[in-house]
Amino acid sequence: MGYFITPPASYHEGDPQYGDIVVPQRPDARSTWNGSAWLPEDPTAQAARIDSEALAAITTDKTVRTFFEAFFDLESRMRVIEAKPSITKVQYRNALLAVFKGLS
Repeated sequence: MGYFITPPASYHEGDPQYGDIVVPQRPDARSTWNGSAWLPEDPTAQAARIDSEALAAITTDKTVRTFFEAFFDLESRMRVIEAKPSITKVQYRNALLAVFKGLS
């Protein structure tokens, strides 16, 4: 059992197939093979992927959206009690995205 790339760049593990190139084990699912070594994901692409995953999690899932609305309402009420300036949903969403990026 080994690790192979079937041209053009289709990585698989297991038994070799005709035309396979033997490669070391892939470090993670987002690494790319450059012909001689595995390269990590480009930092710019990684940042864009994290942004899109975070935005998708907040905007598409109904449960997450319900929590977002409830917590935004709670945050707004707490700001009134604490005599802090109010924030918009966009500002609240951006703050959540910043927290999410910090966790990744």
